[in-house]
Amino acid sequence: MELDRERRLRERLEFVRFYARWVKSVPNEVWSKQQAVLIESFLDSARNFALGPDEYLRMVSFRERRVAEAEARLKGVRLPEESANECSRSSGSQGGSCGAGQAA
Repeated sequence: MELDRERRLRERLEFVRFYARWVKSVPNEVWSKQQAVLIESFLDSARNFALGPDEYLRMVSFRERRVAEAEARLKGVRLPEESANECSRSSGSQGGSCGAGQAA
């Protein structure tokens, strides 16, 4: 697992260096137009995102807890039960929107 993290980090750094060389090698008009398209697509995605901010944060919190539990199990450690049911408590009668975090 650690080797995968290191490999992904190296790949990301390699891409950043590649992109930096490319940006330096082309006129500003070229890369700035592409950057504008990318940023606009991020904004469009954010506008069309199905979850509200609170729901999203609950989902992320749920997923982080699940990851921590899985890592603890691998290490043979037992985590405190402080927020085991936090997602279901915070969802109330909305049908457990945090459940979507299981697939994330």
